[in-house]
This record gives sequence, structure tokens and C-alpha cells, in this order.
Amino acid sequence: MRPFLTTLTLTTIAMILLWWQQRSAIAGLRSQIHAAPPPAAAPERPGNSQPKQSRHKPVEPRLRMADGSPVVTSHNLIRGTLQVTEYLRGKSWRELEALLASDKQEFSAESAGLSFGVWSVLGELDPRAALALAAKGHEEGFSIVLHDWLIRDRAAALAWFHEQPDSEAKASFLGVAGMVLAGSNPEILLQLTSSIADPDIQRKSLTLGLISQGLTDLDTVITRFPELPDSASKGEVMQSLIMFHGQEHPQELLELALPLAMESPGSQQMLGMLAGQLAAKDPHAALQWLTARPEPEFARLRGDSAGLPMAPLGQLDTATVEAAARALPAADHDWIMANHYAGIPLPDPAAVLTEVSTAIADESLRVQTVQHIIGRTIRDGTEAQLEPWLATQPEQTRAALRQQIRKIKAG
Repeated sequence: MRPFLTTLTLTTIAMILLWWQQRSAIAGLRSQIHAAPPPAAAPERPGNSQPKQSRHKPVEPRLRMADGSPVVTSHNLIRGTLQVTEYLRGKSWRELEALLASDKQEFSAESAGLSFGVWSVLGELDPRAALALAAKGHEEGFSIVLHDWLIRDRAAALAWFHEQPDSEAKASFLGVAGMVLAGSNPEILLQLTSSIADPDIQRKSLTLGLISQGLTDLDTVITRFPELPDSASKGEVMQSLIMFHGQEHPQELLELALPLAMESPGSQQMLGMLAGQLAAKDPHAALQWLTARPEPEFARLRGDSAGLPMAPLGQLDTATVEAAARALPAADHDWIMANHYAGIPLPDPAAVLTEVSTAIADESLRVQTVQHIIGRTIRDGTEAQLEPWLATQPEQTRAALRQQIRKIKAG
């Protein structure tokens, strides 16, 4: 199976650069290409034969516009793509292939803008040939050409898809098609996936399709999520959804992620992050949602949460939080109260620390909460307000706390 980072990288590249292209940012790029002279009429140009310069000296730009100014593609990907497209006007297919080869060897600092520009032009000239070229180790080119082709001539691109044998490239098609078709023809994605016979390729196709569709259509992906055949595929899609929608839709994603974590322990490491985003977005809704969780789900959430991620519960009144948590099992009650006290306002940190000593029975959570409050107090510059509480602690505990305070201040 393709590693998650690879699939996510391809999707992210396409989202950042090609989604902008579809909308408006590179609308001018296509008009520039269309305005260019026919590529067949362009003269062949000799390859680059300048000697490599010493790495201790500034490298002279190798690409220059007609007026002699350098082609700069490394400052901004969108701007760089536009500039390199201007440079590529009239280049022949052979020259464009040569630029791709030299880009791999010579232009690593500027590779993004040059690569996107070259593949855009190749796709305009001959999308089928460009896809065949991209299949030879140029995954970024495959995404660029295919995305543009689906927008310009969907029927031809879909015809190409149905001609292909089941393969990695066919699976990748669904990843790109998800962005183009999600808003207009989402049903086509399901049909395309169903047309693949090989179970492994179909699974990859479905995973990639849902990842890309999830960029713009979260509701549909949540509905289709059970179609994914295994926890690994679900985990890939889940991580992508969290990356793109975690802040705006934490509750929906928590409800999707928790059952996955229950069936595959250890597969989800972002439950705490989602819980924190839910609490930050709406502490009241977060408390209500949290206290309604079945105990196994609550235990899973606690187990997968580092630190005290729901500290925004501190914005709520303590009596309200205590009343909501009172009927819960002791472990759940203490976890909610620890999160609450970790984020509570600190006009009098000594008084809050005194409350913590009786409000949280679990020693580990109590210590963690105390450390959190002490750290906040030091950062607020109100360390002196800790003294009344420190004075009530046993001598050995007080010495350990003062050592902890010194470490926090030093760090």
C-alpha cells in the first residue's frame, strides 16, 4: 500500500496549486498557453552546455527571458508558475522533456515552479502523451496533467481512464478526479471506483478518491466512510479529514474517529487534538458531547489524549462543569475536572490550587493539573501569588515544587 504521506503529499500539492488553477489564480496561465504560437513551429534549441559553477560562488540563473532577465520560480509557486509559463511559450515537446530532465539535476531550488509550468504546457499539447510520460516516475506531472484535462475535456479524460488496465495510475486517477468531480458529479466517482476489478487497486482508488473528495465535500465522505474496507484505509482518510476540517468540524470527526479507534487500538493519535478543537470552538457543546459518551468511547478518548487537551473547558463555571460530570465514573469525572482547572482563569492561583486538591481524586491527574496551573502562573508573571498555597504544602512537597518552578523559569 502506498504510504499515507505519499498520497497526502500528492493531494496537498494538487489542492494548493491546482485547485487555485481551477478557480481563478492561474486562469491567466492557460490563456498565455493558448496565445502561444503553435509548438510545432518553434525552433529546436540546443541543450544547456554551461559548465557547473563552484558551489562557493553565486549560481548564475540558467533560465532567462527574451529580454535577458532571469526566470525566477522559487519565490512563490503561483507567481513562479506564471513566469515560467511565459518562458515556455513556443518550446517544442523535446525541449520541454529536456527541461524536465535538467530540472531534476540542475534546478532543485526552483523545481516546483518550473515543473508545474512544464507539465501544464505538456498537458495542453497532448494529454495522453503527457500522462504516458508522467507514468515514468513523475507523479506530480500525472496529477497536474490529469486535473487540467478533466477540467478542459472531461469526456476524453474519462475515456482514457476506462481504457487503462487496473494499475497504480488508475488508482491515482480517482485521487485527482475527486477534486474535479466532487462538486459537480460525485456519483461518477462511485461508478469509476466500482469499474475497477482488482480488489487492492479498488481499495487504493476508493481511498484516494475519498481523500480528495474530502477537501470540498466532507458530508459525502462521512456518509461513504463505511465503504472503506479496512482500518488502514480508514486511517488514511481520517487523518486527511482531520488535517483539513479538524478546526471547523471537530465533533463530526470525533464521532467518525472514535469507532475507528475502538476497532483498531492505537490507530488514532489525534483524538485529543480534535477534543481540544471542539472545546475551543464551543466549550458548552463540548461538555455536553463529552458527558454523553459511552464509557468505552470516553476511555478511548482519555487514553489517546496527551496532556489536558480540553483546557478550554476552563471558560465554563466550575459548578456547571462539576454538575455535568458528577454522575460519570470517577476516572471520567476527574479527567473533565482536570481539563477544566487547567484552563480556568487565575486571578487567585493559590485558591484554584487549593480547590484542585479536593476536586480531583486521581493523583496523576491532580499532579498534572497542578503543574499546568503553576506553569501558567509563571508565564503570567504572577509567581508570587503561589506562596500562600506553597506554604500549606508538606516540606518535602514544597521543596519539590520550588525545584519544579526553577526548572520552568529556566526553561
